[in-house]
Amino acid sequence: MSIKKYDMFSSYFFFNLGNQQNKKGTFIGALLTIAVIASALTYFVYLTIQYFDNQIDPKYKSQNFITEDLVEVNLTNDLVGFRFEYDVNKNVLDLEAQQNKTYVVFKAFFNYQNSTFASMTPIDIVNCTNPQLEGYLCIDFSKVSNFTLNINTKNNYKTALYVLTYGCLDINGFQKTSPSNCANQDEINNIVNGEKASLRTKLLSAQFNTTSKQKQSSYRNNYMYTSADQAIEVSYKLQKQITKVRKVFQYNQQVFMNLLFNMNKFIQLVLGIRLQYKEEYSHMDNQQKIAIPYFRANNNSMSQKFSTIIANENDCQSQISPKRETEQQNLQTEQEKIEQTITITNQHEKSDFFDKQMVYAEIQLGRRFLKSILKNSFTKIKV
Repeated sequence: MSIKKYDMFSSYFFFNLGNQQNKKGTFIGALLTIAVIASALTYFVYLTIQYFDNQIDPKYKSQNFITEDLVEVNLTNDLVGFRFEYDVNKNVLDLEAQQNKTYVVFKAFFNYQNSTFASMTPIDIVNCTNPQLEGYLCIDFSKVSNFTLNINTKNNYKTALYVLTYGCLDINGFQKTSPSNCANQDEINNIVNGEKASLRTKLLSAQFNTTSKQKQSSYRNNYMYTSADQAIEVSYKLQKQITKVRKVFQYNQQVFMNLLFNMNKFIQLVLGIRLQYKEEYSHMDNQQKIAIPYFRANNNSMSQKFSTIIANENDCQSQISPKRETEQQNLQTEQEKIEQTITITNQHEKSDFFDKQMVYAEIQLGRRFLKSILKNSFTKIKV
């Protein structure tokens, strides 16, 4: 059997007798046919291997919606982890264990708000059990297990999570007692005012990996650097994304929830806000209170300023009054000159008018005289 029969590029030719038709292959055409088929099979095998290895990008469609309905996220103990670091990667909990002293205290609250009611529920802080959060503190949500982290703008209710950090000696509305082994205030301030001191948080972030076709979870690190003369508030906004995955040979679909965090940082100066440490708090109160000598000093300085201004005004008026009299006299003189000029001008105009009238009368008399002379001479000639 000749290989030329497999030439797919051969062309037909026709005979005129009996409508016969036939084709003739070539050796080069057969080789090209084999090359094309082999290339197609190779590419098909390549795509098949990529498909089973999840190396082909799927069809992806994304949409963003703004909704007023309920948006919620379940509360899990590994949702957030936090710790205070007095230096790079140096946990204050380890320092407290070595020195048997307490420097900072953490308080956690779960907040629920609606149009008529608001509550702050204290919740426990425990050591994290997730291996990715080793050495961090987590929140135990067992007291609020029937709640979720949610927002519903249509029904006007939402929930939030608050984590507060105080100095060990601070006493306020949230921390009414202090531990017995607190460090002194100077030691606490030195820890908080460290060059690299910060409150480090780890926030759970979950996304769907299109390559592995699986949900991938990781933690996002955030650092909040502290200072004894500032109160720092950091707000983390949770964003929920839903990923629906449909497989080729299956009719069911899997739903994965993605968590993304956005951070907003607000730093306010010490003036007018409650501080975290007792020493700076009292110092702030002293700054806000204005003493009586301060008012008296301001009063005396203002009275001196007003008296100086009044004296200057009197001097100015005394200097201005002679100038005003001189200016009035000059104005009167100028006015008299103007009136004299107007009178002289009127007289000249009147004299010019009378002169013109006299000239006109003389002209009329001359004309009459000439007419009479001409008339008499004409009469004599006629006679």
